[in-house]
Amino acid sequence: MINQISKLHEKYFLSINERIESLNKFKESILSNEEEIYQALKLDLNKSKKEVYLSEIAEVIGEIEYHIKNLKKWSKKIKVKDTYQVMGTKSFLIRKPKGKVLIISPFNYPINLCFIPLIGSISGGNNSLVKPSPKTPNTNKVIFKIIDEAFSKSHVTYIKEEDLKNHNDLYNYNPDLIFFTGSTSVGKIIEKNAVERGIEFVTELGGKCPCIIDNVYNDDVYKRIVWGKFMNAGQTCVSINHILYNENLKDFEQKLINEINIQYHNPLVNHNIPKIISSQDFERVKKILSKYNDKIIYGGNYDEKSLIVEPTIIKCSVDDILNTEEVFAPIIFICPMKNISEMINASNLIDASPLAAYIYSNSKKSIELFIKKINSGSYCINDSMSQILNHNLPFGGVKTSGNGRYHGYWSFETFTYLKPILVNNQKKSNNIKFINNEIDLEKTKKLISFVKKFKE
Repeated sequence: MINQISKLHEKYFLSINERIESLNKFKESILSNEEEIYQALKLDLNKSKKEVYLSEIAEVIGEIEYHIKNLKKWSKKIKVKDTYQVMGTKSFLIRKPKGKVLIISPFNYPINLCFIPLIGSISGGNNSLVKPSPKTPNTNKVIFKIIDEAFSKSHVTYIKEEDLKNHNDLYNYNPDLIFFTGSTSVGKIIEKNAVERGIEFVTELGGKCPCIIDNVYNDDVYKRIVWGKFMNAGQTCVSINHILYNENLKDFEQKLINEINIQYHNPLVNHNIPKIISSQDFERVKKILSKYNDKIIYGGNYDEKSLIVEPTIIKCSVDDILNTEEVFAPIIFICPMKNISEMINASNLIDASPLAAYIYSNSKKSIELFIKKINSGSYCINDSMSQILNHNLPFGGVKTSGNGRYHGYWSFETFTYLKPILVNNQKKSNNIKFINNEIDLEKTKKLISFVKKFKE
């Protein structure tokens, strides 16, 4: 089956107007299936309608509209100056499709993290094959329905888990680009296989994202921390993994607990927080809770039937955080420290290249030191996760947290090749560049020196 898709996707690439038409159809199909998206994500992840709308639907629709509005401008050829070596010629840059794109998306934001890369691929003029996570079967049905409604199979299609003998079958698609979002461990395998096959890749991974609390200038800080940590039950690649806070903030723990109680009151009864995606993942989370049971200062309870874990705070050492995998759950490690330098050093020890890094401070010096010393895919100052909501900012990792970037224009850049073109319509050639002619070396140097005054 995948070999047939590969051949089908080699035939035709869309014009700019056809891409815009395709994006409009995509938008219409998503909106016409909005209610089904809510129902599916309630079943797969226990997400509320508001959380689904804000984190999945609104983000995708906004991205589509942004690409439709700007695609013609982005696609225009870019004129560049000539140099003395090519006087009288014309040089410009154009963007061309990468070709065939394989998009492998995860479970945690199954609409967002499947469709936003797909928007970039369509905008770039590519043909695309989508492979969503098997952990969200109900949402996958809606994804497949939307793709069937919006696109021809020769442009965009999907592959189901049951259609693959093993994941190596995906490479039979012969993609020109693989776009993978998921765990670091799987991402490394994708990167290795892509390099061996000469395939370009973008990997959006994760890591232990730090949050440094240098000082608290108002209590709204706690609201932003709790939202940024416990949205989607902490199953977010840019979610806060741990908080390193100034030990002089004596009421920090209690105020954090108070805010959790406001935003997530009695979650095991009210079911007002998403669930852990699977029984296997739930067991992993239980092991963390068991390991640090004596260090839990808030929460720690769970419901095995619903797979819901209540927001939990574990007060621990830097070594504990260092020796524990990325949490990816509604659990947050907190560790008091003496000063900003100690917090930054600890952060770099725990993870030298996280996908995101956060700091809360009203000290310009502390913020500058934080950005200078921490190597992260993105930074967010006095807020949590909001850097990924602005499509004017690129989103991507660094080193172990990923390779490449996307969102907004950056998606168009990622899913296209920048091609240089030079046109020489002159009747006579520029004789300076020819080696074996009557112009000797000294005369050549003088001519170049003279011409450069006007060309550079």
